[in-house]
Amino acid sequence: MDCAAINAEVKANNQRISELGSEEGKKVAQNVIVGAAGVIIPILWFGMDFQNAAGKEVAALQSRQQYLATLAEQRCGAVVPLPIQSIPDAPPVPSAPAPVAAPVPSQPVPAVVPAAAPVPARGRSSCR
Repeated sequence: MDCAAINAEVKANNQRISELGSEEGKKVAQNVIVGAAGVIIPILWFGMDFQNAAGKEVAALQSRQQYLATLAEQRCGAVVPLPIQSIPDAPPVPSAPAPVAAPVPSQPVPAVVPAAAPVPARGRSSCR
């Protein structure tokens, strides 16, 4: 593989990384919509994409780009190949926290023990 071929492949990989970046963004938006609609129709949650295929492909392309950079340095010497493009991590999509209801006690708990309640004496047993 000569220097021109290495640079051509780096260019093609950079373009593919850009395409995958927009695909990842669309997939996140789709998951948000399906997740929100799944609150009403839970069967829709099966349509969500948890595989992150675009992210895995971007990682593989970046690994390939690093290999090509090393190869270009070895074979082309001082000729610097095109810069390796990477996609910055997207900030997490903020989601509204799910409302949490406090548990309702089955019987109301008295705050103070009534004064009329008899208090058993210590040491003595009423049963003989």
